[in-house]
Amino acid sequence: EINDNQAARQLDRVAAAWGKSLDKKRVHIMGLAFRPGVKVDTLSTAYALREHLNQRGASITLEDPCYTDDEISSAGFTPGSATAAELIVLNTAHVQFADPDFGAWKKAGVEAVLDGRNFWDRYNAEAAGLIYCGIGRSSLRELK
Repeated sequence: EINDNQAARQLDRVAAAWGKSLDKKRVHIMGLAFRPGVKVDTLSTAYALREHLNQRGASITLEDPCYTDDEISSAGFTPGSATAAELIVLNTAHVQFADPDFGAWKKAGVEAVLDGRNFWDRYNAEAAGLIYCGIGRSSLRELK
């Protein structure tokens, strides 16, 4: 039950840190695969994220280097890019996602990131002006 509620809990957490509802927000999920570098989406939290984001009225896109756009669409997601989002959620710690350009994301309109794998450097994200939430890590906003 605790695991099943994590997607909703983390989305609530990032919305609180951001100070905004997720209604009508553009959210981009990075990763469909359950494990990095493996093209298997069985038990992927991307599905729970999609369900909870839909309930909150968000517009959702997804990318995964293991899947084609057609495969992403077949899984019920809209293929997209991080630079078209306001919130980015890291779901799978693929090596291709290891070193994002947080500054470029900020310039493109991204405001917040949810690091679902504790894969990114919180300080780099926040230095770029992004709101950062990581699993088991408090953002600077949450600490204030």
